[in-house]
Amino acid sequence: MQTWINSTQGLLEGAKGLFSSPSPSEEDEKLQALLPTDQLDLSYRPDESLNSAIAPQQGSVPSISISDARELLPDMFNAQAEPSTSVKGQVHTDENDNIIGAEVHVAIPANM
Repeated sequence: MQTWINSTQGLLEGAKGLFSSPSPSEEDEKLQALLPTDQLDLSYRPDESLNSAIAPQQGSVPSISISDARELLPDMFNAQAEPSTSVKGQVHTDENDNIIGAEVHVAIPANM
């Protein structure tokens, strides 16, 4: 009985090592150093010198016609003949619809 207890205790001690948190590695310490500190000041203080540079202009706002606006905005509903950047992808799920991975394919033409 004592042998069985000693063997079981040894097994449990070995298993405890698998589930306990490991000591921080050098890589973990490097990643931790990249995080902002708790003393990071996120308060907002406007810069008075910028206020004069961003002051609204006096006078009327210029108007723009619909045809000018159409030329400035891209046509998102009709396919473009010239090469353009495209993004395609898919999400991989398991039998319980849990996300287990994803693929993203980005195509950037070299002759743009």
